[in-house]
Amino acid sequence: MSFTVENIIAEIPAHIDEEIDVDEADELAQALSWANSCMLAMGSRAWVEAEEEYASATANTWYNLPDDFINTVAVETDDTDDYKNYTIRNRKIKFAAADDYTLTYTAYPARFTAETDTVPLQDIYLVPMGKYLAAKYLLMDSRDESSDRETSDRLMGEFYDDLNNILGTVELDNEPFQVQEVW
Repeated sequence: MSFTVENIIAEIPAHIDEEIDVDEADELAQALSWANSCMLAMGSRAWVEAEEEYASATANTWYNLPDDFINTVAVETDDTDDYKNYTIRNRKIKFAAADDYTLTYTAYPARFTAETDTVPLQDIYLVPMGKYLAAKYLLMDSRDESSDRETSDRLMGEFYDDLNNILGTVELDNEPFQVQEVW
């Protein structure tokens, strides 16, 4: 249920009908740059969630947020109750009452630095990411060929369509939803 940057690179030829060779260091660096760019283009709705524990937090005391913090998903007390009485400002968080808290947050994705790096997404994102890298490859390689630019534009459009379709399967009306348990 995970894939690597190498898998994304291997996906490129399926979208451009030509073999590519990313053995050179500068070509690999370019592919890694595109993979990082792709993660940013996907936006925080596709990024993974992480947790930070604030054990024995003191009321009205500012605590540092994690370095990769983007936004809050939930804050819960030690007994798993949703907690809403907190403030976030200037990369810090404070709670109105003393307790043990768990912050669930959207994490900024770590940069890819090697083709063996694992992509922290579900496998369903592999094909769209391959389209993104294929589009970037065609733009780099197109020079003056308008057909390559057109194919690149088409692939980029497909990337965003695929991404919206994927996110639409896990969200309803662009908002997260919770499936109610049925017993």
